[in-house]
Amino acid sequence: MATPDEKKRVLIIDDDYKSRCLLESHLVSMGFDPVFAKDSEEAVKVFSQDPSFSLIITDMMSPYSSTSEFAKILKLQQQTRVIPVIGTSSLYSLIQSKNIDRSAYNGFLPKPVTRNILKNEIKKIIKDWVAA
Repeated sequence: MATPDEKKRVLIIDDDYKSRCLLESHLVSMGFDPVFAKDSEEAVKVFSQDPSFSLIITDMMSPYSSTSEFAKILKLQQQTRVIPVIGTSSLYSLIQSKNIDRSAYNGFLPKPVTRNILKNEIKKIIKDWVAA
């Protein structure tokens, strides 16, 4: 368990630079240490170097790869299945859709992500997190 002074690492998987920057700004201001991947292939490389993440935030629609499939794979692997995954999408209808596999995600965020909504979603998922 992390101490209040210890930064928790968050993997952000998103192909959109502006979305990554916005999430980075919010997460840094809340005391997190964001790490980036533009797609699930790059995320696999990041995980192979160091899988110690407290949270994963991933775009649910990527032109490069299926991040939803990647989220499902994470939930099946021993080393990563305990890491909470939050899906993001600019299509609110996708987040509300009954057709998505909700078992791959612990939470959802509409884009553009606001700090307060992000903070509240993280509080629901990471019980021992102390907001900065």
